[in-house]
Amino acid sequence: MDSREDFPRVSLATVNDWHTVKANYKSTVLDVLNELIQSHGLAAERDALLAHANQYVERVCKMARPNLRVNGHNFESLSQDEYDTEPFDEALDRRIWSLADTRLQWQKRIAETRRTLPREFERTVLDLFNQHRVVDGEAALHREVMEDIEQDDIDGA
Repeated sequence: MDSREDFPRVSLATVNDWHTVKANYKSTVLDVLNELIQSHGLAAERDALLAHANQYVERVCKMARPNLRVNGHNFESLSQDEYDTEPFDEALDRRIWSLADTRLQWQKRIAETRRTLPREFERTVLDLFNQHRVVDGEAALHREVMEDIEQDDIDGA
């Protein structure tokens, strides 16, 4: 699902596509109504039924508009000038948003590394210095002991 919207919208390339869907829907409703009028013998009420059917189609289409995206834009936010704009590549738009999300994740990871790595490096260097001090202290002690032994050998001989 798109991170910018809670619910996906039906995507259409142009406003003319919407008008075609609307015309096809209206045609189908009127065809079904005509069949019902003929099968039930309601020719006398034909005009009233057609008026109600047209109102129904208009209400359904009006309710559907908030769920439409035309050329990458929400249908209700389109102005008359925008009806004939250049086609929008929705797959490219999703790819761009996906890349932007990935970039944000990498930036967070880099920022976290920049915060934690210097502390880890400092701890490692301090541990190494401490180890060298211990080793140097043991080496100095060993040298003193060896010098004492050599001195004792020289004095005893």
